[in-house]
Amino acid sequence: MRKCLRAVGLDHVLTREPDGWFARRSWGDVLTLEEQQRLCIARLLYHQPAFCILEDATSTISAVPESHLHQALVDWGVTPLALSSAASMPSQHCKQLQVGLDLEADSAGWQSDESDVLLH
Repeated sequence: MRKCLRAVGLDHVLTREPDGWFARRSWGDVLTLEEQQRLCIARLLYHQPAFCILEDATSTISAVPESHLHQALVDWGVTPLALSSAASMPSQHCKQLQVGLDLEADSAGWQSDESDVLLH
């Protein structure tokens, strides 16, 4: 569990709590929104599902750390499917599907990007 917290930059939470792992807190009140999002990613790393759907899951995290979190998921064997209203990190994903676009009538409001960009 500590390895997961370290991977998302949250291992300091354990050291700042007098009871460490046994701390019982209302974490929604104690952790910042960014820390809460990092904790969610740590939980994904711990459980290591084959894939996860992230809907604006890193919206409070700046670009470089956000990129590292997405890369951590891949490094741990989790395939992230990211849903976002912002056009963030297109280079982080192998494929991109944009929906709700105001394009030509024959496109039906969506567009697929078949780029071969892979995570590094």
